[in-house]
Amino acid sequence: MDTIEQAAGALAGLDATQICFFEGAGGGSAAFGHDGTALIGGAEGKPGLLIFANGTTKELPTRAEGPVCWTTNGVPLLMSAASNNCALQEVLTGIARRVFMLAEGEQVRRGYGPVVAITQDGNRVAAAVSSSGGARVIAWDSASGEVLGEAAVSATALAFIEDGSMIATGDEEGRIRVYSVPGMVEMSGVSQSVSSRPIRCLALTRDRLVRNESVNQTNAWLVAAGYKGGELVIWDLTTRFPRAYCRGSSWSVASLAFHPDGLMLASGGRPEVRIWDTMTGQLLLRIPAGGGGTEAAAGIRPVARRLRPARLPG
Repeated sequence: MDTIEQAAGALAGLDATQICFFEGAGGGSAAFGHDGTALIGGAEGKPGLLIFANGTTKELPTRAEGPVCWTTNGVPLLMSAASNNCALQEVLTGIARRVFMLAEGEQVRRGYGPVVAITQDGNRVAAAVSSSGGARVIAWDSASGEVLGEAAVSATALAFIEDGSMIATGDEEGRIRVYSVPGMVEMSGVSQSVSSRPIRCLALTRDRLVRNESVNQTNAWLVAAGYKGGELVIWDLTTRFPRAYCRGSSWSVASLAFHPDGLMLASGGRPEVRIWDTMTGQLLLRIPAGGGGTEAAAGIRPVARRLRPARLPG
């Protein structure tokens, strides 16, 4: 890390100390529990992990890929995909809480793992599916299995906002659409693109920037998009122009996570996690994932602003 990056990180109050390192562990997603325990989803046939604050670990019985979360009462969950369905699994037991069946001939799309999404508390899930008859994005209520809405759109990436009231989709042409949930009514989006490259990952959050004219504004959101090839842009959905360009990522960006205060963005990619200033795109911190040829999945713990890089095979 050079002097400018060190200074930027110091001003933001950021630092990183390696707690533990796991050679050969796979991880496609990451989420923190209230006590700081990190839940790492599996990847490419390798099991997920629980990593406790003291560095000890517990290997999970499920080897499924997909986004992970913690329920409000502390149960770790994973949203996975099979040939003709999606399943919300309890990762400690591998038991499916709810199975979401797809129409005949439909399959969940794949990018860096299945193109599915889950809210932070696991109450809502979504999947991008395709068949010979077309493509769509479907959102469900996790408890009841009720379909909350669908949109006839092809998606390569999905992300819920923190409270699950909206979902963002990205596609092969670099376009972004934001829908209300329930209903899946299109609310906003970005039709222009900084490039025609496919979107590989997304993160959606409220915009903390307060404008003079924003008293009755309802579409004050930011969406971060990671494009194939490593490009990373934070879009202002009020103006539909870039808020910030986060430059310098190597290879690819595989996962994104906003801090709950909306002021920082974590990106996981080959071969490290990076922390960015949301307003300026300034790189604040780099956390190597370790080992060449690997990718990292990032998650941010709300209170302590802790980060956990999880290595992905590749």
